Amino acid sequence: DRETRSALTRADAATEHLLMGLRLAEGINLDRYAALSQRALPQDVLDDLTDNGFVTIENRQLVVQDQGFMVLNEILRQLLT
Repeated sequence: DRETRSALTRADAATEHLLMGLRLAEGINLDRYAALSQRALPQDVLDDLTDNGFVTIENRQLVVQDQGFMVLNEILRQLLT
């Protein structure tokens, strides 16, 4: 059997970057995500997540905090909507 492989679209690559990157301690760079997806993450959602202590943003790096990991799927849903 030969595996079928296909290139990711820009949108798929951006989504994968977000899904995988937010699980890492260093998080993701917001500018890299915007370059991949050709759109910024929604600022109102970022503000809400930051205000509630689920994420931090420092030097354009989005990092999930301990309490955010408990609700990471919801954070991802909000960011990708």
